[in-house]
Amino acid sequence: MVIRKILTKLSDYTEGINLRKFKVVSRQCLNDPSNSHKILKKEFFKEMRDVAIRQIKEENKNFNKMTPEEKEELIAQREKDLWQKVKSGGTTAFALIFGISIGN
Repeated sequence: MVIRKILTKLSDYTEGINLRKFKVVSRQCLNDPSNSHKILKKEFFKEMRDVAIRQIKEENKNFNKMTPEEKEELIAQREKDLWQKVKSGGTTAFALIFGISIGN
C-alpha cells in the first residue's frame, strides 16, 4: 500500500501503524490545518512516547542503568524534539498528501 510505504520512509516506524486512525486524523488535519499540530499531538501522544523511548534505548546502551529522573528527562527532551519535527514538517506532509491526491 502506498501510504504505508510513505509512512515507513518518513518515520522509519513500521510497527503498529493503524491506517484507519491515520485516515481519520488526516481528515481532521485537512479540515482544520491551523490546529493540525494539536490534533496530531492529542491522537498520537502515546505512540510518540514509544518512538522516543525506542530511539533513546538504541542510542544509549546503558539506558537501564540510568536513574528514573535521567530517563524521564531524556524521554521528555526527545519527545519535544520529535514533536517539533512534526510541527515544522507539517507543511511538507500536507504538500506530499495533496501532491499525491492531485496526481491521481
